[in-house]
Amino acid sequence: MIALVVPLFVLSAAGLAVAAVSHVAAWLGVVPFSNATFEVVTGGMGITFLAATFLIIRVGQATGEAQAFKFLLTQAVWWVRALVIGLFVYMLVIAIAASGTGSNSYVVGEVISAAKLRTFSAAWLALYGIGFAVSLTIRGKPALLLGRKCPAGHPVRASDQFCATCGAPAVNSQARNQQTPTPKSNKLLFFLAF
Repeated sequence: MIALVVPLFVLSAAGLAVAAVSHVAAWLGVVPFSNATFEVVTGGMGITFLAATFLIIRVGQATGEAQAFKFLLTQAVWWVRALVIGLFVYMLVIAIAASGTGSNSYVVGEVISAAKLRTFSAAWLALYGIGFAVSLTIRGKPALLLGRKCPAGHPVRASDQFCATCGAPAVNSQARNQQTPTPKSNKLLFFLAF
């Protein structure tokens, strides 16, 4: 499961960079690439979102949290949380603004206008941003995928202090008892990603 995190991080960081450049270009009235590239970036967004959703579901299963994405965001560093929320709100604003203009749909082979690129690149920003946040948070805290158990081996939610099944005190798994060092390369990766 952890093997999925690094490829997701690389794909989402690259997609986020392409989406940011495309979005700025669209605001300037320029379409910097062909339809084929547009379709590849949109497909990559779908792959990124599916992989992030898979990891979110796994974190929910491991931690017992019903709202796993919300829980995962609480585990993220503040700037990652702000990035995801900001990009999602921005995407909604752009989508609402584009709803009456016809720039929120695409037919394969259609020539991409700057208005369509602006709308789609806002969605790319939000969804690649979710993949980036999920992969960066799990990469920094891989124990999120392992979950907690009571001494009898029953799964225990991350917020519980006692097992709901047997009443024993909840203990951290072996991996959670070890301090997970934050990779020193996070600062460099953040710099390179933006």
